[in-house]
Amino acid sequence: MRRHFWRFSRPVGSLVCVLLLMILIWFMRLGRGIPHGSPEDVLRRMERKMLLSPGELVEVYEARFNAANVVTWRDGELAVYYFLPEDDNNKKQWKHRYQDGFPLWQAQPDFDWGCCTGMFVDLNANRENKIVTAHRFYVLVKNPDPQVTRGSLTIQSQLGDYTRKWTAKAERTNPYYLSFRMERFGGNDATQELFNALCSGWSSQGAEAEAEAVFYDADGNEVSRLQFNMIEEENTERSEENGA
Repeated sequence: MRRHFWRFSRPVGSLVCVLLLMILIWFMRLGRGIPHGSPEDVLRRMERKMLLSPGELVEVYEARFNAANVVTWRDGELAVYYFLPEDDNNKKQWKHRYQDGFPLWQAQPDFDWGCCTGMFVDLNANRENKIVTAHRFYVLVKNPDPQVTRGSLTIQSQLGDYTRKWTAKAERTNPYYLSFRMERFGGNDATQELFNALCSGWSSQGAEAEAEAVFYDADGNEVSRLQFNMIEEENTERSEENGA
């Protein structure tokens, strides 16, 4: 009888220990918050929270302080998410891990050409050993044509009487779009406003920007061209969405 009781009590005791351990972990999680995770872990958690079907994680743009933009492809549309870095005290321990995030750019009818990532700010040393602030973001132009291996982007922007031309080149890194890197080092107020408007896709100062992307095959032959407007005019609906 004792032998049968012992055989029965051992698995029961093990199950109780496991349950107590799970309860302990649950309380620790409440106290410490959601544990940091990889970009894909945080993305899946965010998609479940937003009731979205899982999108394909295409690219992760990381910068100083471990801030990141994560790009997904879902049903033929691009989306960009901003991921919050780990706490300052844990940066060395949790490299390339994130605690939370939020949508930065979702599919919009006026931007069927693609979208932009958020802006990154870095401190760089130029040739004269002076520390300068570098601002950058990426223009993601959709192009699923398998012939296309690279492209060039030209943007003609204007703010009042001030005009500025921006150029960038890109090599294909995924089957959905080409990523053009835009950079700014210093500049006057008009330059800053234009750069910010290009990144966000809208302007309260009346900035305008027409872009043209030219796509090439592996032999350098032009395959196609795409012209599009990068800045939409500010309106009441847009202002309300942005909390203005």
